[in-house]
Amino acid sequence: MNTKTKGIFFILFFLIAIIVIFIIVFNLQSNRSDQVDKDRLALTGNVQFKGKVIKSKIYEYAGKNYYMICIQLDTCNVKKFYVFNERSALKIKNNIATISAGVFVPYYGVVNYVEVNIKNNKKIKFFYKTGDIHEYELNLANNGLSENDMNLCD
Repeated sequence: MNTKTKGIFFILFFLIAIIVIFIIVFNLQSNRSDQVDKDRLALTGNVQFKGKVIKSKIYEYAGKNYYMICIQLDTCNVKKFYVFNERSALKIKNNIATISAGVFVPYYGVVNYVEVNIKNNKKIKFFYKTGDIHEYELNLANNGLSENDMNLCD
């Protein structure tokens, strides 16, 4: 083998090694994200509720505007529930639920009605006054809420 052929094989080997490392890192990150979602679902269990948003608060987190909502419950399968940590935030008390609704998008405004995990479907649905409906995998993430924020709806 001449020097030129050895150089091509070296470059090819180097590129393959980079691709393999990228695939390994991507899979590890994906597995970690899946575990975070599973942990979050384990904390919230089979809580199911739906209702109209009666109050909201916009707050800044990670350089973006997020918002939390207070939901007057139409139906709920628990009387009281509370989980607050770095991953999850959900409070149900006096027929009102408190959650973070994620990033605030001015075009849609504040969500009008919410359905969470109805029939254990592991989904959250946001209904907007614009008529838009957004459905996501169930994720009751903290999104930078403070424990004091959880008392806004009381």
